[in-house]
Amino acid sequence: MTVRDIQGHLADIYDIEVSADLISKITDAVLEEVKDWQSRPLEPGQFPLVAANPGLKGFGCPGTHRTRCRLRSSAATLS
Repeated sequence: MTVRDIQGHLADIYDIEVSADLISKITDAVLEEVKDWQSRPLEPGQFPLVAANPGLKGFGCPGTHRTRCRLRSSAATLS
């Protein structure tokens, strides 16, 4: 995501304004941990999967002002 994407997301979801400078500082501070997390080995077992389709009408996202959101959850077996 770009800094602008993150700013828009925070404004849409949490109704807050965050500067590009603050987003960059936070991103720089956690980047190494994110890379480590992304490259970690996965152990065999079940992992939850969440699929979101915000295009479906009639479903609201709890805690937000969005009117179109539907979440589905399932489990996948990784071996």
